[in-house]
Amino acid sequence: MRDAADGRFIPAVQVSATLIAPSGTELGPYDQQLVWHPMMYHYARNWNLPEDGAYTLRVHVDPPTFMRHDEINGRRFTEPADLEFTDVRIERGAEPVDPPRR
Repeated sequence: MRDAADGRFIPAVQVSATLIAPSGTELGPYDQQLVWHPMMYHYARNWNLPEDGAYTLRVHVDPPTFMRHDEINGRRFTEPADLEFTDVRIERGAEPVDPPRR
């Protein structure tokens, strides 16, 4: 979530996502939590998916509950946003984790 005008991250918004599997199974909507990261803040959650393949991702974002800048610039994101991404290729699984070193 970044402001298109200045590229800054937008905190304190409600983000939910729905995945539609290749077979048509609908998963969600699920709230996506803010993940603080030293290089890239983002909204996310872990998902359990039924199959590999081309998914459809639907994202809903409610506007922040506070103005971001001043009276003019703070009113840039005032309405909810809905986005849909098709043909999102997903392969299930997790990368192996190295055992802890002693």
